[in-house]
Amino acid sequence: MNSLSGFRKFILNVLIFGLALLLVFYILFTSRVLIVSFTDVLIGFAINFANVFIGGWILMKAMKKDNTGFLLYSFGSMIIRLFFVLILVLVVILSLNVDKKSFLLSLIGFHFLFLAIEIVFLLNYNKSLKQTNI
Repeated sequence: MNSLSGFRKFILNVLIFGLALLLVFYILFTSRVLIVSFTDVLIGFAINFANVFIGGWILMKAMKKDNTGFLLYSFGSMIIRLFFVLILVLVVILSLNVDKKSFLLSLIGFHFLFLAIEIVFLLNYNKSLKQTNI
């Protein structure tokens, strides 16, 4: 698997599962099962999608480095992305009129969904890298 097709497959999986979760939120929202603001859920999705897109792109580059380079890329990007998300969350909460509960719950839900997809992708990508290097 080359890195560009691997990254596209990763982003496609993130979009498919993310949009499926958005659809679930939308159905629950329109049927009045959940009393949340769908706009707040969309904002949580957008912030997490940007985070996982940037993280996936950086990790694709990091997978080709030696162990030290990989750790520097992955942990360095993790810290930068953490502050990026924190700043965005603060900006959204302080400047927009969002329901904090629904926004933060969607932010956490999408984060864990995308994190699981990212871990599965990295394990599969690492396996394919090892098979091509044998």
